[in-house]
Amino acid sequence: MKRRGGPNLFLSPAAFGDWDIVRGGEKAAQAYDPWAIKEGAARGDVDYDPILKDLETGPVAASLLRKVRGNPFGHLMVYPFFRCPNRCVFCGEDQSMTEFAAHPLAMAELAAVLLAKRRQGIRSVTFSGGEPTNYPRFWMVLDMAKRLGYHTEIFTCGANLADPEFARRTLPFLDRALVTVQGHDPASQDPLTRRPGSFKRMDRALRNLDSAPRKVELRTNTVVVRRNLKDLPKIVDYVSGFRQVTQVWLSVAAPGGSMGRHWDEMAFRVEELMELVPELHRRARAKGKTLRLYNMLYCLVDSPDLVAELSMPLTLLVTRKLGQGGGPDGLGEEISPNPITDKVLLTKCRGCAYERKCGGVWKHYHEKFGDVWVPGIPRGGALPASAGPSVP
Repeated sequence: MKRRGGPNLFLSPAAFGDWDIVRGGEKAAQAYDPWAIKEGAARGDVDYDPILKDLETGPVAASLLRKVRGNPFGHLMVYPFFRCPNRCVFCGEDQSMTEFAAHPLAMAELAAVLLAKRRQGIRSVTFSGGEPTNYPRFWMVLDMAKRLGYHTEIFTCGANLADPEFARRTLPFLDRALVTVQGHDPASQDPLTRRPGSFKRMDRALRNLDSAPRKVELRTNTVVVRRNLKDLPKIVDYVSGFRQVTQVWLSVAAPGGSMGRHWDEMAFRVEELMELVPELHRRARAKGKTLRLYNMLYCLVDSPDLVAELSMPLTLLVTRKLGQGGGPDGLGEEISPNPITDKVLLTKCRGCAYERKCGGVWKHYHEKFGDVWVPGIPRGGALPASAGPSVP
């Protein structure tokens, strides 16, 4: 199957263990039985060691599981595929894509994860990566998740959702998409993704999502670095033009992976962003959208409603893990998000009401810029109710 203008990426060559897409072609798709795979997963055929096995695994796991079961936003994030068509200068997963590019999760593994977490009461799942839509016949993964009762979401750069046929098959099983938008036109985005044509493909994906017969909630995420800081007003205007976009996220790039290697070139003072936030907030609100900031000092944000982390649920993240020999070894699970990793608390942060959720500033940031301007520390009291469950 070919698409005018180039190869059809969602049928790109890949061997997937119990399901070889390319050699089997359409015949393999017809023979594929997700419920046979589900039954095998239920028998424990997959090497998968979840943190939360049952209520008898210990006081911490029991406490977390009670929070998941009592919280309608208990959430699962799965990384099925560590490949991506873009090579973003700020990518924090480039090492994982090097280690696991040849080891995507098999369908049996995905079924085992989805089944185990649904039995524990989790009701929503996000597929991330890498680029999850590059997983061959990804719509079947979403179909299985929907049949098990999940609210489905993807984190995506657009990729195969730009293809009308892929979108037609996939969108009926998708509830929400967070689309990475790094610019307002090819000249502003493509140099950051280091892939010519990435903006045009992302723009087509947004249009397909926006016009889907079955409503898909849209959120966009812009990873803010020095080179797109000045373009933020135009980016907010661009994404706010899509009817189904509800939230516009601005995420300060974390100093890991490729961003760590480009830190000196891409880092900026947080004050530079905060000077823009009131106008960005006004522009988004004028179009009926909500602006959210991620990876920021909470006290720098005008309102807790702008802090993305405070509305994020307790999440269980599942991905491929490395064995003792450095090779892939089954699946691993961890509690996420962990906002305080690689951060340091400033002296002025001590006693702040957000201390456990915020964690201070990035070590790399402190080393480059030293102390930061903090307008006022919210002292004492509890986090807002929107903060949701926290890790004990």
